[in-house]
Amino acid sequence: MVVAPPNTAKEAWDILTNTIKDNKRTRASTLKTELRSIQLGTLSMEAYFQKIESLVTTLTSLDCVVNDEDVVHYAIIGLPEKYNQVCGYMHYQTTFLDLKTVRSLLVAEEMRLKTKEVALPTDSSSPMVLMAQAGTNRRPSNPQIKSWRPCFNFAKGACRFGSECRYVHDPNAKPHDFGLSDAPSTSPM
Repeated sequence: MVVAPPNTAKEAWDILTNTIKDNKRTRASTLKTELRSIQLGTLSMEAYFQKIESLVTTLTSLDCVVNDEDVVHYAIIGLPEKYNQVCGYMHYQTTFLDLKTVRSLLVAEEMRLKTKEVALPTDSSSPMVLMAQAGTNRRPSNPQIKSWRPCFNFAKGACRFGSECRYVHDPNAKPHDFGLSDAPSTSPM
């Protein structure tokens, strides 16, 4: 855009003011679009709401009116399906839930979901194949007899059998440490 040099100080001021207004409108439009399309993605719930609040603060500083109900709506829309239960609860409230209340509910739900994930670890990076023979029992008839093999569940962080597990919970254990007959022979023939 080519602008002719101003003849007066007023013309210069008007050019400067119009340029700033155009930049302000463009910036506000961009921020509104970002707010409408915000997604939780890999962010924590705290970081997600900090980003939303930052966008709202910036829009307000640009003299752009931001409706609280719209902000809450955009925040809920950007969440993955695992938060549907809490979002459904919020949707059917008789009073409008402000952003602060929504944030605290969702942070609590995030912590609840993380606690469940820790209790039931799932590691999709290491597929496991389960094999069974007909007529075999999952548990040994004598729980004092342990296999020399390591426990895969314990290695992942959670073995539900604890001290009753038939496998070893020590990654440094050797078969001869247990004197077990099912350990393979390591002596040369």
